[in-house]
Amino acid sequence: MSEQDKNVKLSDNERLKRESNFLRGTIEKDLKDEITGGFTADNFQLIRFHGMYQQDDRDIRGERAKQKLEPLHNVMLRARMPGGIIKPEQWLAIDKFADEKTSYGSIRLTTRQTFQFHGVLKPNIKGMHQMLNSVGIDSIATAGDVNRNVLCTTNPVESELHQEAYEWAAKISEHLLPKTKAYAEIWLNGEKAETTEEPILGSNYLPRKFKTTVTIPPNNEVDVHANDLNFVAIADNGKLVGFNVLVGGGLAMTHGDTATYPRKADDFGFIALADTLKIAEHVVSVQRDWGNRSNRKNAKTKYTLDRVGTDVFKAEVEKHAEAEGFIFDGFPRTAAQAEALAILMEEKSSQINAMVALEVDDEVLVGRLLERGKTSGRADDADEAIIRERVAEYYRKTDILKDFYKGKDRYFGVNSVGTIQEITARLSEVFDRL
Repeated sequence: MSEQDKNVKLSDNERLKRESNFLRGTIEKDLKDEITGGFTADNFQLIRFHGMYQQDDRDIRGERAKQKLEPLHNVMLRARMPGGIIKPEQWLAIDKFADEKTSYGSIRLTTRQTFQFHGVLKPNIKGMHQMLNSVGIDSIATAGDVNRNVLCTTNPVESELHQEAYEWAAKISEHLLPKTKAYAEIWLNGEKAETTEEPILGSNYLPRKFKTTVTIPPNNEVDVHANDLNFVAIADNGKLVGFNVLVGGGLAMTHGDTATYPRKADDFGFIALADTLKIAEHVVSVQRDWGNRSNRKNAKTKYTLDRVGTDVFKAEVEKHAEAEGFIFDGFPRTAAQAEALAILMEEKSSQINAMVALEVDDEVLVGRLLERGKTSGRADDADEAIIRERVAEYYRKTDILKDFYKGKDRYFGVNSVGTIQEITARLSEVFDRL
């Protein structure tokens, strides 16, 4: 939880998550309570993190009330199924369960590439989870303040690229799951193990639900501009080489509340394939720390980006220790990106021969910019402190790359003091040697 959250009144959902013992609550106690068919107190909300919503049969609600009976409580379960891929034996199993153990005898398909059971009574809930587990399905994190089911351009048998994209959707889904063992303990009779931390989602999980997609252009059936985190596959000769990343989309709004609004996701740039899980993790963790936990209507990632600024959010993602960052206009920002670019170009029988940089003493550069400020009209050019910080920031961002190419004897610094003709002559000498 960030420092800002300690100074504001948090929504009650934050208390609920904090006191849940990593999503366990007293769900097991409720399961044994035969007096009611529902879940009580906080557990009504906590079962959402396990993929379920408590509902009741509205058609007989009035009649039961007349008989002084509680509503006929049941649960809806939503499965976790990245990309909507299901095997024949899995389908047969869920079809059998729906026919025999649900009130409606049906499987309902959703727009987010999964299925739902409706009308499951309390005595059948645990068996439902165990049946799903037996065929390799679960419902972990398909509801609640977590990363939800990951959408993906469908049909992995269409091409090798489609298969790769689907595999990454599955990897992202697994990587961002809650690490608590609560699901296995409660529903699968798993061995109880103390949970002391959630390394990605945090002890209070996310401020609000979080939705992720993977797509292969030109298709956009998953709508990359309408979700929190989106990976657009970039291919070379049919092979996946990386993703363009978009962050901060969402269409939901509350009628009459102008503080809520739809927003298109922002393009953060290209990442190498090896950085996919790290970037996914860091986008989630920044939203975890910076998202609004006092007003759930403004808790989605899109509002965080508008509140702190897209550039600030993006810089924070790149600041994390192991994040290699984004590449804009093909220019690598880190040693890891430079190495990845070198490998890619070598595969194409090409290479980067040199990094050539115009160099000038800091004092000369500051003086030039201050002089320019007299006529440029830019306030930043007239403030020496701002200029020096800009110079320092340039060094922070380029020194890693400079050291990388120096280590390969491919860095060439050129004195940029003098006339245009003199500087051009120095550059020509370097290029001639190359």
